[in-house]
Amino acid sequence: MATTVDKWVGVGTAMTIFTLLFSRMPDRVHDEVRLFITKWTPLVAAYFNPYVHLTISEQSGEQFRRNELFDDISAYLTDKCAHGARRLKVELGNDGVLPEITLDDKVQVTDDSDGARIWWYATNKGPSYRSPSPVLSIFPADTEPRLFRAVFHKRHRQVVLDTYLPRALAKGHELIGNMTRQRRLFTNHRHGNRST
Repeated sequence: MATTVDKWVGVGTAMTIFTLLFSRMPDRVHDEVRLFITKWTPLVAAYFNPYVHLTISEQSGEQFRRNELFDDISAYLTDKCAHGARRLKVELGNDGVLPEITLDDKVQVTDDSDGARIWWYATNKGPSYRSPSPVLSIFPADTEPRLFRAVFHKRHRQVVLDTYLPRALAKGHELIGNMTRQRRLFTNHRHGNRST
């Protein structure tokens, strides 16, 4: 019976022979092998990857329109998961008085629902992003489009798509409605009577 060391000696010898033969091949064979590996590696990795990725972009398919789905998810994540996030971004709200707190870029938060764990990532599209239509402007773009990426196991696909996402969107839409609603103060005083 062969020992473990004897088995590994055979593997090392095979790797050495392969490396020597590969180094003696013409350059065009190296390029074809590299092209084959770069083409098939992501496909094989995607086949064995058990996780599903959902991407929600800040900009919709129409030009210069903000995606309402992105706003709803942003409000939901800020309300539900921001207490667990370590990095938050604070901006002045639409009313110009109260601050608006959202998740910062490159932040991961986790949400659990109906036995499914969803990892949310807030990031931007990066410098390789190209707009679908060219925009001519004297000034450079202020910010790159942001996106949210949800990652979950494929066995929870139906739970996430059928119950979790609609519930998260409804909750986010409700939160946005509460934030934008104008509040009125009612008192018992008449308009003409200012004495107290």
